[in-house]
Amino acid sequence: MGKLHTVLCTVLILAAAFRSAVAFDYYTFALQWPAGRCSVRDVPCSVPLIFYFTVHGLWPSLYGGGSVTQCGYKDPIALANELGPPLTGVYLPASMPQILDFQNRSGDPDQNFWADQWNEHGSCSELAPVDYFLEILRLTRDIDLLQELESQNIVPGGTYLVGDFVAALPNRTALIECQIDLNGRYFLLEIRVCYDAGREAMPCPTPDYDSCGGPMSPVDFTGM
Repeated sequence: MGKLHTVLCTVLILAAAFRSAVAFDYYTFALQWPAGRCSVRDVPCSVPLIFYFTVHGLWPSLYGGGSVTQCGYKDPIALANELGPPLTGVYLPASMPQILDFQNRSGDPDQNFWADQWNEHGSCSELAPVDYFLEILRLTRDIDLLQELESQNIVPGGTYLVGDFVAALPNRTALIECQIDLNGRYFLLEIRVCYDAGREAMPCPTPDYDSCGGPMSPVDFTGM
């Protein structure tokens, strides 16, 4: 009895430690601007370029900064089979495509990208794979960053201050991410918005514009 009690206690302690390890505070939903990502890259991009925001990922995040990562693993083909059509045949390729061309990596580029995001972030979301990617599609359907920006006269092809992007999304307290080229020119890379653990919209807790040089830096919103 004593030995069994010890084993049970050990199992409970390990289970509690695991739950603690994968606990998170909110979600960061990262939407990338493909034309900006492809403006400054060592890795070539797939063509033709896409001129709408696509999903980079949905990341369990911590108030203290950073993300909770790598809580599980699935092979790209196994994950695609689990998701099944029409997710992998229609909806995810349109909303969450792999825009970079990793020529030295075998396999389907989209499937590799989805598996990378699941293994790095989705596995810590407390959602099953199908539910995780369905949630990504739901959030994508409910948010149209390009329309919101254009309604405030921020359009692809222009150059704007970081603060202009932030002011154009007043209900989101969004995070703006940039890339910089060798000449010190900033390009819009991503806009990240935040959701609580129940996937309800919330202000991002720690706005950070350092990758763009600060709120008064000019940023290219790459157009066609």
